[in-house]
Amino acid sequence: MPLEKRLTSELPPRCRVLVAGWAGPGYSARIAADYLVEEFRGELLAEIYSYHFPAHVTVSKEGFVEPVKCSLFKCKVEGDWLLVFSGDEEPLTPEGQFELAKEALEIATKLGVREVYIFDAVPGTRENSGEIKVACSDGALLEQLKEMGFKPLKAHRVIGVLGMLAGLASERRLRTTCLVTGTYTYFTPSGRMVADSRAAKALLEAFCKLTGLQLDLSRISREVKLTDSFIAELEAEKRRLLKVALKHEGGPSYVR
Repeated sequence: MPLEKRLTSELPPRCRVLVAGWAGPGYSARIAADYLVEEFRGELLAEIYSYHFPAHVTVSKEGFVEPVKCSLFKCKVEGDWLLVFSGDEEPLTPEGQFELAKEALEIATKLGVREVYIFDAVPGTRENSGEIKVACSDGALLEQLKEMGFKPLKAHRVIGVLGMLAGLASERRLRTTCLVTGTYTYFTPSGRMVADSRAAKALLEAFCKLTGLQLDLSRISREVKLTDSFIAELEAEKRRLLKVALKHEGGPSYVR
């Protein structure tokens, strides 16, 4: 079997919306998906394992070994149910990506999902971090979103599990919207990526605007301020070190 599925809680009666966000540039799509689960106190519905995942395990902060997997959460929102599909790693093959997207969509459609939202991100600059563009399953929906002020995404590919999910959902005539944010990938001197919470917040704002859901964004707003402050401190330190280095380069040299 290419997939293994483990249900961890009871299926909700019906769901209207499926949201998917994967780890990627700036982690922004995954941060946005996780934020929905946290704010709406989502419950783990299913874990899906694929033989096409990379051959390693993850060790948690507590020291536990965890296999690579993706997760499907159910969130009760304003009397309705919302599904959130997320993962840290992509299957290594197109076949694995297709099977994973198909399995998540099978669960979603059995629960009555009619709308699918894909959170995605593309590398950009610090200036366009959080700039949202959209791609849709049909022309009428795209025109509706343009009237709401969204710019269409052009000449782009949504790849991997998210791309497969968008394509399969569109084939099944589900109302499918890809929300794609520009994200700024910043690395610390030690090589660690700084998560782009600003782009994640933009995805959440766009999602709420489209669905009418009420979501408290105060926590992620604080994270944006902390991230901006952290990057500003790093940039100031880089400038200071560069100034010191240039000063030493311009000093006297001696030949012995």
